[in-house]
Amino acid sequence: MVVEFGPFKSALRRWIDDHLDHGVMLGPDDPLVGVLRQHGTKLYEVTGWPTVENVAAMLAEVAAEQLADIVRAPGSFVSSVVVRETAVNRAAWTAP
Repeated sequence: MVVEFGPFKSALRRWIDDHLDHGVMLGPDDPLVGVLRQHGTKLYEVTGWPTVENVAAMLAEVAAEQLADIVRAPGSFVSSVVVRETAVNRAAWTAP
């Protein structure tokens, strides 16, 4: 076993709930960032733009951070992340 899935899933879900759920994802250069912050909107700035490819890469980074904080097998790492926009549209991130 590489990692106990329950604690990993809980940690990742908590991060998603805290940062993304019921919020807006925008790129840092989007003109709406300032306006939405001014009105107290829950906002998460994605590096670049919030394309599904960039979201997959961002979630891979977050998952790796969460994995580092729980009991796991030595050398374990996040190898891939798949984000599905719809039943037929998806993007994947794979570790280099």
